[in-house]
Amino acid sequence: MLTVSVSLYVTSQTIKATKLLIVSPSGFIDLDKNTEITIKAIDNSGTIDKNRNDLVELTLRSVSRNESMAKLSSTSVKLDKGIGLAYIRGRIAEVVDVKVSWKEGISPLESSTVRLYIGIGEE
Repeated sequence: MLTVSVSLYVTSQTIKATKLLIVSPSGFIDLDKNTEITIKAIDNSGTIDKNRNDLVELTLRSVSRNESMAKLSSTSVKLDKGIGLAYIRGRIAEVVDVKVSWKEGISPLESSTVRLYIGIGEE
């Protein structure tokens, strides 16, 4: 009698975030409307790391003016399972860069910036 032993090893792929990503429904933001900005902790393939509950910081810089007139709902956002939310609202037409930077958590994450056109273009 021949006995054959087979072992199966099942490994779960662990997602390890390396960077932050800012997502907006569009690059064009309507005037006087709160628009959601989603912050994600992702790995190199774009998969969200649901183990990340880091604290991140948002900064706003006007590209078209000396000082931005747009406002963020918060400059400090706590990620929950790799995702955080904030809102931006602009009262005058301008172009802004919104940057998200890692503040504290499991390990540092690479920053990300998105350019938004407030009251300009596709309204």
